Amino acid sequence: MSKVFQRGFDINDKKWFSNKEIIKLSKAKEEIEWLINRDYKIDSVVNFVGDR
Repeated sequence: MSKVFQRGFDINDKKWFSNKEIIKLSKAKEEIEWLINRDYKIDSVVNFVGDR
């Protein structure tokens, strides 16, 4: 069984999780799903989308 990690509060959370950043994260999620559904390898997909 894998461990579950929970991150605590960070002083920059309001900046990192603002509405603008949530929109960016949501778009990245959609792009990852699109690529994975077309049989791209997960490691390559996450690196590609994460580096943008």
